Amino acid sequence: MKRGKLLVSTGMVVTMLTLAACGNSAGTSSPNATATDKAGASSQTPATAKAVKTLTLVVHSSWVRPGFQAVVDLVNFKSAELGAKIELEKIAEGDAGDQVVQTKFAAGEPPDILSWYDATWSSKLGGSARLEDLSGDWMKNYDSKALDTPKYKSDGKLIVAPFGEVGTMSMFYNKKVFQDNGLQVPKDWKEFLAVSEQLKAKGITPVYFAGKDAWTLQIIPLVGAVRDSKDKVTPTADGLSTNKTHFTDLKLFVDSISKVKELADKQLINKTFLSDDDQSSRQALLDGKIAMYAMGSWIVPDLVKADKDKANNIGAFGIPFDEGQLINISPPSGLWVPSESKNKELAKKVVAFMVSQEAQQAYFKAQPDIPFAKGIQVNGLVPAQQDIKKLIDEGKSFQSPLDYTKYQKGPFEKYLQDMLVGGKTPVDVAKELDNDFAKAAKAKQDPNWSGK
Repeated sequence: MKRGKLLVSTGMVVTMLTLAACGNSAGTSSPNATATDKAGASSQTPATAKAVKTLTLVVHSSWVRPGFQAVVDLVNFKSAELGAKIELEKIAEGDAGDQVVQTKFAAGEPPDILSWYDATWSSKLGGSARLEDLSGDWMKNYDSKALDTPKYKSDGKLIVAPFGEVGTMSMFYNKKVFQDNGLQVPKDWKEFLAVSEQLKAKGITPVYFAGKDAWTLQIIPLVGAVRDSKDKVTPTADGLSTNKTHFTDLKLFVDSISKVKELADKQLINKTFLSDDDQSSRQALLDGKIAMYAMGSWIVPDLVKADKDKANNIGAFGIPFDEGQLINISPPSGLWVPSESKNKELAKKVVAFMVSQEAQQAYFKAQPDIPFAKGIQVNGLVPAQQDIKKLIDEGKSFQSPLDYTKYQKGPFEKYLQDMLVGGKTPVDVAKELDNDFAKAAKAKQDPNWSGK
């Protein structure tokens, strides 16, 4: 997954940032602009400037982090050259925001550019026929095998251009809290529970749940989804996509769901988790009021922005399941161009620039992270990112089969909320996901679900 939808996105993923709704216009200064850029911008004639069109880019609010904004700013700085500038339309997180996107398409009024999930989500918008093929020279800077997957292609068309960093999900922790209390990073679930009990005994909240932002509850089980597949990602995804494998068959995935409930049942989480939000986790983790928070790697720039010094006290480790630590890794989701956009050719040109080496270098200058594009120089990784990179290098990262299924899970976060308040069991949650797949498949008259 992604950062696919969590939301897989994955990645699906996250804080709300107060950022400008649109970047700088042509001719203004950009932190990533070169002298050549500035000279070129200043030499444009008024007639050229009038030709610049404004393209609307729809994106979940929390996805507009420093790197994303830096690329938007660069596009707007080079608007005279590109013939376009970008105006961001920020939407809510999770299902609420997704409904906005689907409503726009249903009304025949899609944005010029959409920053969304992987290509399998095209089924929610009427299929790949409503989206432009984005193939182009920019592809040489990316892994061709990764591009040739359902994450980016649908019906043979490359309808999603990857944008940004490799996404991961892991457990973030305050290293100083661990050091001050003589604790070691847990290697498995038994050790994790023991560490949590020790923290609880000392009046420190062991694990933070942001139940108000329910999508965050998915992190641990989404990482757990890799436990049943690991090196069998494609067969597992194919099985789920053809009604041969069900979520209830994935015993370790169901166990991962149960572990969320176990933490709540043993009171190893914040007491007010149903009203606590994701945004509050940042400062609480930095200040050591909470010890651990399962979250995506996209949290790191927010921690650094909040307090760079304290961010150096934050580390990361794999979710410590029974068999050991694991993290979920996912290539980025990306940018889409709806075929019904009145500016689709210009939008395709802008997207090609946004995923170019030049733009991606600006992205990672503003937001040091692990890039998906080749040839990008990154300096200044903080300890948490170094820990994540080490886990990847050690082979403890795996892609989720949920990134490559034909159909998408339903409101997983709602099912988890229901479980935490006593309305469902872990198996019930898995059954709901199976029901979601069945409904989506039958709606498409998928023969694998006929008569079932």
